[in-house]
Amino acid sequence: MKLEKEKLSKSQFNDLSVNDLHIIHIISLEKNITISQIAKLMAVSKAALTGSIDKLERLGYIERVPSKTDRRVTNIRFTKKGRLLSRLHNREHVAFTNSLLKNCNESDKAKLNKILDQLILDLESKTGDK
Repeated sequence: MKLEKEKLSKSQFNDLSVNDLHIIHIISLEKNITISQIAKLMAVSKAALTGSIDKLERLGYIERVPSKTDRRVTNIRFTKKGRLLSRLHNREHVAFTNSLLKNCNESDKAKLNKILDQLILDLESKTGDK
C-alpha cells in the first residue's frame, strides 16, 4: 500500500487514495456493478462506500447509470477518464507482479499458480462467494 500511495502522489491521479484505487479495480472486474456489490466485495457497508463513490463520480472517474432492466438498480461504470486509470492501474499491477516473479522459473510459477488457485477455491467455499 505504501508503494501504491507513493506512486499515486507522483501521478496525474494524485487526487485519489489507495482505497479509491481498490474501488476502481473492483469496478473493472464487472461490467454492470452496483454499489451493493462493490460494498460486499470490499466487506464494507453501502453507507461507508457511498462517500467514496460520490468522490469518484465528482472527479469524473465513474458515473451512475440506471439499470435498463430494473428501475430500482443503479449501476456504476467508468467514464473515459476512469477507463484510462483502470488500464494504467492494471498495467502497474502486472508489472509489479512480473518484477516479483522475475527470478522464478516456469515450474515454480506453475506451482505457485496451482497453490493460489487452491487457496481461492478454499476461500470461496468458506465464504460462499464466487
